[in-house]
Amino acid sequence: MNEGKKFRRLALRVKIFRWIGTVMIVLVALLLVAIGSYKLTQMKAANESNAQMNYLEMVSQIMAPNIQTSELRLKDTSLLGGQAFNRRFKDIEGVHVPWSSITATYSWLYGSHISGNLNAVESNGTSGAVYDRETQQKVPVFYNPRLKKAAEKPAHDLQKIANQRNAVVEMGVTFKEPLSYAAIQQRLPKGVHPAWYWIGVEKKADPTFMDNNLFGLNVQNAAGTLNEDDYRGFHQGLVYAHKHDLGLTYDDVNIFKFAGQYAKQYPNLRTAKFAGLIVTGNSEAFKPLLKASWIANSSIGIYQIRTPIE
Repeated sequence: MNEGKKFRRLALRVKIFRWIGTVMIVLVALLLVAIGSYKLTQMKAANESNAQMNYLEMVSQIMAPNIQTSELRLKDTSLLGGQAFNRRFKDIEGVHVPWSSITATYSWLYGSHISGNLNAVESNGTSGAVYDRETQQKVPVFYNPRLKKAAEKPAHDLQKIANQRNAVVEMGVTFKEPLSYAAIQQRLPKGVHPAWYWIGVEKKADPTFMDNNLFGLNVQNAAGTLNEDDYRGFHQGLVYAHKHDLGLTYDDVNIFKFAGQYAKQYPNLRTAKFAGLIVTGNSEAFKPLLKASWIANSSIGIYQIRTPIE
């Protein structure tokens, strides 16, 4: 073999090794890019999912009128994203009633979306009654006594149930004037239990037009009592809602802005004023409220006949 052939062989061998080296470098680089991209997308998806879970937790804490959470979790997760899911129910004197769920989608690629209609409801145009869209259970309605005309005709449902017997009742009660926690406790008759304390709305807002997206404080015990720790958590939720304002407005009224204003004005339970209540109890216990001069309106929610266990 002459020197020329040896040189060409050596050159070819060097070239092949260079090609192999280049391919290996490219493959390693592509692998590192793929791993890095995967980790980056998962980090972004995790941030989005955490944000939506925090948002749904905030909603369940401050914007769920007598609505409890039975399950808050992620579902249908994939490389692109998934859904945050909140399964809910109502507790009416120990009876659990299914309620509409809330789902928020999230994605590192397309962003996140949560419906502004969090407590999805639909109304009966003729009677003014409002129903949960998913379960078709009746929703107690609240009113703003400062408005001359509301979108829905104010209800006075205490008259309908005060003389009824053998039923458990959920009732939304709107006060003529905001009341303190202590004043509310003094006014309620025995057997009527607060389930949710409503903080009201901005002075020109119409709560009958707000899809049941109202701010208030759920009670965590059968007696319907609150303490400063309960209110502190609620207050923190209002501050969070104001800070993470999604621009949910009704007739140009930003409800998250109102949450921040209320939190600033009422920093603790001792100073807090409430515009209404959701109360529950046996129908017979509501009769004393017929003479309550401090009640402006009353609206029935869930009404169920008591059935004895045989």
